[in-house]
Amino acid sequence: MFIKKTITDQICDILRQKIIHLDFKPGERISIDQLNKEFNVSRAPVRDALRRLEQENLVLVKPQIGTFISPISLQKAFEISQIRLLLEPYAAEVAANNIGFKDQEIITQKFDQLGKIEGNFTQKRQCLNDADTLLHKTIWKLSGNEEICAILEGYRDQINRIRLTTARLTHRLESSEKEVKEIYHALMEKDPKRTREAMYTHLSKLKNSIKKMVDLQKNKA
Repeated sequence: MFIKKTITDQICDILRQKIIHLDFKPGERISIDQLNKEFNVSRAPVRDALRRLEQENLVLVKPQIGTFISPISLQKAFEISQIRLLLEPYAAEVAANNIGFKDQEIITQKFDQLGKIEGNFTQKRQCLNDADTLLHKTIWKLSGNEEICAILEGYRDQINRIRLTTARLTHRLESSEKEVKEIYHALMEKDPKRTREAMYTHLSKLKNSIKKMVDLQKNKA
């Protein structure tokens, strides 16, 4: 049954995507009055949307001070990458055994779209992020393990912010694209061992990039 989204739902969805895709920068202050004008609504639905995003740890509400985009903790990002490295290679191996034609078709359409983009860095980065997200979510689902899905889904928004942050700060876009495509090809060929190894390589490099950022931050402190 289709459930119509409320104005608050719609505002929350838009703001969530802006935060995840770093249109709002970590630590940036949000003007509620500006959002009221942008969405042409009263303060109530905007405040309700921000309360939801606060529960998702995407915004911080500081009484008498203001509302801010939650910062990305590099230490937390590193810890999340460690958890992913433990869970996702296994999930990828199982997914390679379980993937069917429908999931193959959906993923292939997205990667075909990625392959056609040339010269437009912003568009390629967005399409790569979408393809990467789809690939990982499909693998989580096909693992058949509800606990793995629940753990990783709980980190999903944080994972997307971390992915984009590391891509921008460590120039990992080209390397990440090659790694993700290797996972994709191994999965499409239903090769469990290769899919597991490709996922492990991808997440190891992501973890190492975050570790370098953590160390740099500590050295500056």
